[in-house]
Formats: sequence, structure tokens, C-alpha cells
Amino acid sequence: MSHIELYFLSKSLGTKEIFFFFPDKRKETKGVILRSTILIMKESQRIINLFEKGYDGSPWIDVNLVDTLHSVSAEVVLKRLSPSSNSIWEITNHIISWRKNVLQRVQGNQLKTPSHNYFITVKKGTAAEWKKTLQELEASQQEWIQFLKKLKEPALEEIYSPNEMSYYEHIHGILQHDVYHLGQIVMLAKLLRN
Repeated sequence: MSHIELYFLSKSLGTKEIFFFFPDKRKETKGVILRSTILIMKESQRIINLFEKGYDGSPWIDVNLVDTLHSVSAEVVLKRLSPSSNSIWEITNHIISWRKNVLQRVQGNQLKTPSHNYFITVKKGTAAEWKKTLQELEASQQEWIQFLKKLKEPALEEIYSPNEMSYYEHIHGILQHDVYHLGQIVMLAKLLRN
């Protein structure tokens, strides 16, 4: 054996201590210990990265909310594939409302989901009103980032009693929700432009 690795985690410092022990084969000394410190990213920072990449960064899926939504006009976001389907504008409002809902949940508030599930009909709107909707999405993004920067890691394990799911599950749930609807928006934008 050339060396032995020993690992020690320091949760409070966010570091990982690695000690390498190299035994002395000549038996003149016990050996040499080398020490290395590696920074460990906290879970809340990983979650912030996911929010940022999905919102306006370079996520694994290769599309993000901002670029996708800024690529469609107010005229296109009002269109529907069928009378019973949702428009891009309605889906965007749905995303914003659920982001706000879940943020309140992980801040300790209990909310009741409305029967319309935050899908409210938008029949007409101007470019200025669409821009305002995009600003509301941006505001929800900033609220999430500020919350996550202040989040203490143990809070991720807290339970939202109405559904018995952890705050961690809620936070990842809203990230998944964003991506799910982003996929719908990408498809709708392609179909409605033609």
C-alpha cells in the first residue's frame, strides 16, 4: 500500500480535511502525513446554482426561462393551440404564482392551493403588460435567491405539515415545476410561431 487516506468533514466550515499518510517502509520513522483542505459547497449554494442556471444560465437541458420567454412576442404568448389549452402567458403566470406559494411555505406559512391551480385566463394583453409579467418572474427569482442565501442548512429538513413533505422536497419540487413548464413553453413557442 502506498498511502492511506483519512477524511474528516467540518460542517461548520464547509470544508473537507484530507490527510494522506505515507508509511515509511524502512521503519526508521512511522511515516509522513500530508494535509489538504478542500472546500465543500453547501447544499443551499447548490440549490442557488440550480435556480440561476434554470432561470438565465446554462443548465444541463440547454434552455432557460429568460432566453425562452424573451424570444416570444406578446402576440405569440397569448395564442393557444386549442380553446382548452393554456397560453404561454398563462403558463408563465402559473410558474410565478407557484414560486410565490412554495416560497411562503418554506418560510413557515400554510397556504391553501386555489381550485384554479393558478391557471387564470389571459385573453388580451400588450407588450408592456407582457414585460411586466417578465418583471414579476424576475422579482420571484430574486426573492428565492435572497431566501436561499440566508437559509440555514437544518431548515431543509423541516416539514410542511399539510402535505408532510420537507422544505428540501418543496424547493426541488419548484425547480422541477419550472423545468416541466419550460418544456411546455419551448414546444408551444415552436408550434405557435409557425
